Amino acid sequence: MKEDIIFISAVRNLYKARAGFAELANLKIISGNDNHIGDVGEYYILWYLKSVGEDVIISGKRNSLYDLENNSTKEKISVKTITTWSKNGKGAQINTDSPDWNLLYCLYLGKDLIPDKVAKIDYFEFSEQKVIKENKERRILTNSKSFPQFQWWEWLENYRDQDAESKIKEHFRDLLNGKRK
Repeated sequence: MKEDIIFISAVRNLYKARAGFAELANLKIISGNDNHIGDVGEYYILWYLKSVGEDVIISGKRNSLYDLENNSTKEKISVKTITTWSKNGKGAQINTDSPDWNLLYCLYLGKDLIPDKVAKIDYFEFSEQKVIKENKERRILTNSKSFPQFQWWEWLENYRDQDAESKIKEHFRDLLNGKRK
């Protein structure tokens, strides 16, 4: 049946992708959790920061609240990624109580998984956003531990990082189209 052929092709491609991500994790190029969209976003930001001369590494702690460490600036960087493929437009929760990270990169990936948008915001500006404050108040009132799920909030438009966006798009779209090695 046609569906079986499509299904087994998708399974084969998923296996190849997971094997590739496992290899990247073994090389310490990505954190290697099971959220490969998150891994993709982390890699884009790691690549970008290195391309502009920053000394950046993947966090040494597997389940830390930040993903990257910038040895040049001492920043702890959290990376959140969402794609146009997301049915509800939401991703992983963001721990908004902990200043373990002090810089947040947000990526919105297109269907080809290349960033359409990249935003950069520091922890203190992020924690002052209305949705974050309301979540904190609700958690205090209800004794909940539920943090907001990442989404491309409208206010992130004010924090778009045009340099990161254009460099990542150009480099990786060229690679995708076979224009670079």
